[in-house]
Amino acid sequence: MFAHALGPTRERLDVFVEEFDRFISFASRTLRFGLLAMLAIVRFAPLFVLRRLATFETLGRDDRVRVVERMAASRFIGLALVMTAYKAIFSLIFFEHEEELAALGYSGERHRHKRALRLLGAPAPEEGAPE
Repeated sequence: MFAHALGPTRERLDVFVEEFDRFISFASRTLRFGLLAMLAIVRFAPLFVLRRLATFETLGRDDRVRVVERMAASRFIGLALVMTAYKAIFSLIFFEHEEELAALGYSGERHRHKRALRLLGAPAPEEGAPE
């Protein structure tokens, strides 16, 4: 899901797992139960998606990718929602890091909102003034 030309590195993925664990540990008991139930669905998804008697973690990388892609595009809304929920949380956590955004081509500078404010009549920032 996060693959790009430069990575992510194994170390970055290890940190990501710790960040995800920390994120979930602050969730309510009900939310944690729901996420664990959805994780069980992902674990046994190969039975339904690939028609293979295997769990997600026993599959090779290519088959795991195929399961995730098929779940995300599934006509059965439950499978698609499970993937959407996890992808949303993963993306929020993973892309909080500027180096990951930069590796994908996003610059750290975001000034588009300042141009829009000028269009709405706000004065332009003075030269050399902090923005």
